[in-house]
Amino acid sequence: MKPALALMITALAVPTVASADQTLSARGDVTGSTQQYLPAAALNAPSYYVTGAIGASVSSSWEGEFNPMIPSLAIEGDFEAGPLVRIGGGIAHAGPLRTELELSYRHLDFSDTFVSSLTGVAIDASGDTAVTAVMINGLYDFDLPTSDYAIYAGAGLGMAHVDVDLQRGPGDPGFQVINGTYTALAGQLRLGVERGLANGVAVFADYTYLRVTDQDFDGFNTFGGSLQQQFGPIQSHELAIGLRYGF
Repeated sequence: MKPALALMITALAVPTVASADQTLSARGDVTGSTQQYLPAAALNAPSYYVTGAIGASVSSSWEGEFNPMIPSLAIEGDFEAGPLVRIGGGIAHAGPLRTELELSYRHLDFSDTFVSSLTGVAIDASGDTAVTAVMINGLYDFDLPTSDYAIYAGAGLGMAHVDVDLQRGPGDPGFQVINGTYTALAGQLRLGVERGLANGVAVFADYTYLRVTDQDFDGFNTFGGSLQQQFGPIQSHELAIGLRYGF
């Protein structure tokens, strides 16, 4: 009886000892020798995560029209670099696929000149645009063998709320060129790299291309008063770094 009891105790103790060998992949999954002691359902079950990132819109452009009914009043320009914040949560499915819900905000300043297609004269202008987007993203992880790093790529689709305040420059600061808010369809592409750390944490850096479609909206223009205007499309190239915590 004593040899049999000792054998049973040793067998029960093996999973506890082996758990010291477990590691985390970039996705936050358990890897290593511990996997052989986990049920198949646990290995293939989805996991959940929250994520946050900060960065900048490093290059972006816009187009607009004082009145979409008069094509000769079209204008366009480039935004200056502006801050970016992202938060979200998602599901890491069995395998390399992730889906997530993301909320992002970027603030873009404009201080430049645009050429009026009506007069051909360069006009000083300044102002800012705030873009808040809600996106559903699909991401695919490419784990690198024998490495804590992974590359991921994906795309997202959602809606963006845009607040536009574009004015004439220092020579005529009270002249509102385009002013108003609207909501439009938005899409994005993303490519990044991440490294898995301890306790379900991963650090990442990525590039995102965001495009907000053009939209007619009721805005205000000093010359024409309250009238229908058009702003967009907005194209933004963004760089960000962040953390993801899986549980």
